[in-house]
Amino acid sequence: MTAGRNLISRDEASLLIRQRTIALETKVELYHEGLLVQENRLTKQEEKLERVLEKNTEAINELRIQIATLSQALAIITDNSS
Repeated sequence: MTAGRNLISRDEASLLIRQRTIALETKVELYHEGLLVQENRLTKQEEKLERVLEKNTEAINELRIQIATLSQALAIITDNSS
């Protein structure tokens, strides 16, 4: 093969391609790992939000019961006062 001023040998080109391939594979692996970490974090946040929502729903239901009880008590008091 004839080498010109800006040309590289076949072996050099092969080495360059291998190096770039390894670099790209490394980047892809790191990106994939980052995505897995992010997915795990989002899953944990989702689970936490579900627990918070369940607790809030329970609290709201308890408050509804208390409001109904207080409404009945107030109705009884106002009826007895009349």
